[in-house]
Amino acid sequence: MFDIKKIKKESGLAPDDLASLEAKIKEEFPGDELMFELHFLRTLKALKEGWVTLEEARIPILIINERAHELAGVILSPDEYEGYERLRAYFEALRLSQKHAHLQVDLPELVRRAREELEVRTHE
Repeated sequence: MFDIKKIKKESGLAPDDLASLEAKIKEEFPGDELMFELHFLRTLKALKEGWVTLEEARIPILIINERAHELAGVILSPDEYEGYERLRAYFEALRLSQKHAHLQVDLPELVRRAREELEVRTHE
């Protein structure tokens, strides 16, 4: 439907970057060539306009506010979301640990006890 070859050439991206981006987007829309092309073209436009970086473009599905020229959101697979949540929780624990370092709290013990309490509450 679209002249993908021409648009890829005009993107200015390295062939390896284009190939990995194309593969990632095809993964998201198996068997739906039209949706693949639409998202691929939108991603290339966002990259060209500087709305997202190549790293951000590799995130599963980007939601871009074209009027504001910025990333508005991301749709993640359950596995990727779980990884994100673990990382977020780790950084929050690290932040709290540093903030309260002067209290000499045994953070690993506190986390263990909190998990145990949560397990008990979940199974009640």
